[in-house]
Amino acid sequence: MLKDEELFRIFNEWISESSEEVLIDVADYKHLNHGPTTILIGHEANYFLESKDQSKGLVYARKQPQEGDLSTRLTLTLLASLRGCMKLESHPELQGRLKFNGNEVRFIANDRLQALNTEDNIQLFKQHLSPVLDTLFSPNNYTFENEKQPNERLGVIARTTESADLSDLFKKLA
Repeated sequence: MLKDEELFRIFNEWISESSEEVLIDVADYKHLNHGPTTILIGHEANYFLESKDQSKGLVYARKQPQEGDLSTRLTLTLLASLRGCMKLESHPELQGRLKFNGNEVRFIANDRLQALNTEDNIQLFKQHLSPVLDTLFSPNNYTFENEKQPNERLGVIARTTESADLSDLFKKLA
């Protein structure tokens, strides 16, 4: 089990090691009842671990605009997420205690003004996400689950039944 203190220390290492993006600080949010406990704050994006149903997921929350169409931006976001997952998994201090499930990816649109949680926008999201997932998992080899809940952000989960190694997924997208 990964402890908050370990993640705090590892995220701090990322700040000094990063050459790909500007990472600024690590914040401890253990005092909150819900939500992430440790957040790596960057200029372009924030990183944090999310626990759901006994599994851990790395959240890459993009804050700055990206170039390209929506499919390109989704690909870049997924590449950054996979890079972060692989970096955490391979950290010597964790020694194989953290393993991410490559069979599932979750996408959430943070901008509620530009991406209302409507059926039309869900279909638009899927339309632009499908080419990315076709590359990642191969066509027709994944399912979409809509996270539509009243007053929640627009979000979808894509799942495949095949085992998916993170480095293989990264190579397919890169």
